[in-house]
Amino acid sequence: MSVELRKVWVERAREKLAAHGLKFDNDPRYLAMEERWISGEITLAGFRAEYLDLVVQQQEDGWLKRAFARSSRKPAV
Repeated sequence: MSVELRKVWVERAREKLAAHGLKFDNDPRYLAMEERWISGEITLAGFRAEYLDLVVQQQEDGWLKRAFARSSRKPAV
């Protein structure tokens, strides 16, 4: 599959989501993976595996932020 075709697929997917009020992940790590897939550096299966790892990482990051926010609150008097 050509780089041009992959770019078209990504743009079409973005347009379809936008039409429904949704958007792609804008995490720089996701965007880097997307570029690697477009360039042919990784396969679609590799992209999927890396994306699933990223989702887990994002969930852990959110958990850590929430835990830190709770621990930095002033105690109730």
